[in-house]
Amino acid sequence: MESSSAKVFRWLREDHAKINELLCLVKSSPAHLKPQTLVELTQLVRRSISIEESLLYGYLEEKLNGFEIAAEAVAQHEILGELLQRVTNHPAYRPEWIQSVEELRIKFESHSRWEQKELFGVMEEIFNPTEFDDLLERYQKIRDEKNVTA
Repeated sequence: MESSSAKVFRWLREDHAKINELLCLVKSSPAHLKPQTLVELTQLVRRSISIEESLLYGYLEEKLNGFEIAAEAVAQHEILGELLQRVTNHPAYRPEWIQSVEELRIKFESHSRWEQKELFGVMEEIFNPTEFDDLLERYQKIRDEKNVTA
């Protein structure tokens, strides 16, 4: 049976992989881009940021009394949000739009790697199995509310 910590980390990686897949799709075929794809991308990025900030970062700040890693992660999310806004506000297919998509993809990839290297490591060090169980339960509730399949 998969441990609570493994499941939390798997869900985070799966969310990141879905976003990256959509960013690559958008960048690789902008001429064939369906409006629904951009809507789905926007929803996934916003949902991921919401889950991470409301659950994970809050949990870390609570556990570490305001440790700076959460502040760094939120700052990265602000940049991603601004880039996402640029992508959704610019007319598609123009060179500046394609550049914005690529910049968002690169920043998102970097953020994802950073989270997996820094954030996951800190969580593994400071959370005990009971805390991961609680985190998993809270994460599952958020996923249920946002209609995310396991």
